[in-house]
Amino acid sequence: RVLLVGPDFEANLSLLYLAASLRAAGHEPAIAPFNCREDAEAVLRAARGADLVGLSMCFQVRALEFLSLADALKREAPGRPVIAGGHHASCAAAELLEHHPSLDVVVLHEGEDTLVALANLGDDLVARAGEGPGVTVRRDGRAVRRRWRGVFRRWPAGCNHRAFYARSAPDGSGSVGGPCARSFGVGRRASGV
Repeated sequence: RVLLVGPDFEANLSLLYLAASLRAAGHEPAIAPFNCREDAEAVLRAARGADLVGLSMCFQVRALEFLSLADALKREAPGRPVIAGGHHASCAAAELLEHHPSLDVVVLHEGEDTLVALANLGDDLVARAGEGPGVTVRRDGRAVRRRWRGVFRRWPAGCNHRAFYARSAPDGSGSVGGPCARSFGVGRRASGV
């Protein structure tokens, strides 16, 4: 089970794309909203039973909140990988890994393929994360940046060119999803759906 954590005041398409890619690869993703510091306890509860946790650090202004959450996640399950991604993490990957030991890996830029590859490593994730592209990892206390994976160019199986996404329903009863254009109120005629 992969828990994706990030701001979700509105539909967080980054997390939805990641969840769709993970689901298409046979993983069981779940999304936990982290809109403010007060959401930390709910995230910690949601993380129980997760094999890895991904943090969507998209805003620099909230970096300290996410780092505090990463510390709490590591205290609860020291062996569970905590992966950071998002705009801020991509731009500050070396600094984050060199100064924050509760983060194990930083996914750089487009993360759909990279996160699936990391999740596929299972228990070997931390030891083998640096073997593939699209990440910065920690080796001997120093950040090591691997080559860039490149821009995400293919939709996972089951997704179409209209960027179909999937996420767990709020009550946990299954999945809901839809074309992006429709999800933002664009009608059938305008979106072509």
